[in-house]
Amino acid sequence: MNFDAARDLLTITEDFNGDGRPEVMLLFNTAAISGNWGGLWGVLMVEDAPGRWREACSIAHRAAPSVGPIRLSAAPFRGWRNFRTDIGRHGWRPMADGSGRMECGPSDTTVDRPLRGPHRSARWVPWRAIDPLAASALRDFRNSPHPIADAMAINHEGDRIGVDRSPGRLRNFDASSDLLYAVRRQGRGWLVFILFDWPMLRPEGGALPGVVMLWDGQEERARIACTIHDRGDRGAGGGVTLLDARGAGLPDFRTSAGRYAWRVAPGGAGPPECHLVGPR
Repeated sequence: MNFDAARDLLTITEDFNGDGRPEVMLLFNTAAISGNWGGLWGVLMVEDAPGRWREACSIAHRAAPSVGPIRLSAAPFRGWRNFRTDIGRHGWRPMADGSGRMECGPSDTTVDRPLRGPHRSARWVPWRAIDPLAASALRDFRNSPHPIADAMAINHEGDRIGVDRSPGRLRNFDASSDLLYAVRRQGRGWLVFILFDWPMLRPEGGALPGVVMLWDGQEERARIACTIHDRGDRGAGGGVTLLDARGAGLPDFRTSAGRYAWRVAPGGAGPPECHLVGPR
C-alpha cells in the first residue's frame, strides 16, 4: 500500500501557457490516495522558477474502465490553455495574493459523465506511465537479496521515507527520478534492462550500475540474470544495443561497459544467465 511512482503514478507534461516550460499533471492511480469513489485524484504542478514547483490546482479523473485522456483547448485564455478532465472543465485565474502568478480551478460549466465524440477545437492529451513490465521487474528486483535492493529499503532521510524538503534530489530511491530502463519482449517472456541513476549509488563520472531482469515462467516472477553497467543518459555512448549473436535462445547485447552474452545456468537448472565477455 506504500506509494510507488513506478506503479501508482500517471503523468501529463504539457506547456499550458506557451512559455517553453511545461507544466506537469500528476494523477495518483492508487486507492490508498484516491479512495474507492470510481475516480482518481491528482494535481497540476507549475514551475515558478527552475526546480521550484507549486500546486496550481487539484484535479479529478475517472479510473474505469481505463484512464482516458484530458482535452486541452485549442486557444489560450489569459495566456493559459483551459483543460477538461472527464469530471469537468478547468480554467485559469490570477492568484489572490497579487503576485501575478496563476492558479487553476473548476470553471462554471462541469459535467458528471465522461466526454465522448470528436472536438475539432481541442486536442486530446493522453496520460503516461512507466511500462508495466518495467514496473513489475522493478518490484521483483526490490524483493531480491541484491545489495542495491537492500539499500533501497533503507530510510536515508529521517522519519518519513521520500520526504526531504532541502534543495536537491531525494536520497531515498524514487523511481520517478532515479530509474532508467529498456524493455524487450522475448517470445512469451521479456527482458528488462534497469539502470539506477540514484545519488546513493552514483559514481563521479562513471557508469551507472544496473541489472537485467528475465521473466521466469516457472516461478512466475522476474529474476536477476546479471549485473550490468552503462553510462545511461550521460552521453552518446550510453544505451543497450541488441546483437545478432544469441546464446541460450536470447540475444547478446552491448552497453557502454562492454559486450554481454547469455549462457545456460550451471547444471541446466534455472533460467539463463548473462555475463560480460569483453569490450565493446
